[in-house]
Amino acid sequence: MEKKRVDTSRVDMYYMRKLCVYNLSVFDLGYGKGSGYLWSEANGMRGSSEIATCLRLYLLSLPSEVEHILDHKFLESDHTHMKCDSIHSAIEFAKKKTQIFVPSQGDTVISMARRKDPYMKHENESSESSVAKKMDLLSLCKSGMILKEFHEYYKTFPSNSSVVDKLPQPDAE
Repeated sequence: MEKKRVDTSRVDMYYMRKLCVYNLSVFDLGYGKGSGYLWSEANGMRGSSEIATCLRLYLLSLPSEVEHILDHKFLESDHTHMKCDSIHSAIEFAKKKTQIFVPSQGDTVISMARRKDPYMKHENESSESSVAKKMDLLSLCKSGMILKEFHEYYKTFPSNSSVVDKLPQPDAE
């Protein structure tokens, strides 16, 4: 009787420390333009400081003649769709058409999300990650889970033993 060999590479990858990339989208209702702000966990997590930084960058990018800047909308029960949700939907659809191996490829996905009048992209530069995370990412390179053309990115990715390895916060609260 022939035994089937089980491919454990996908299971192993699931338990590896992956590099999380976050996106905050801002939609300008007046002009119908969207902006995506990207950062990896090496730059920060999903806290209020990161959100405030993205909003500050957006406000600084506005022309000086803009007078009315912000209307904060609160959702009502059973009315949970907002215009900015279309950005996330388009990005998720575009993400299904490609594989992402390095954070900078998030720019490509955002560009693919809307071909006519594409969303503006803003990416933070990488800082340091934990040594354990870097070792996991390098082992994904060694196992072939990350394409060879992206190995150099992870080999030169800065790490520091004083950086605390944090697991990403779950989406559900």
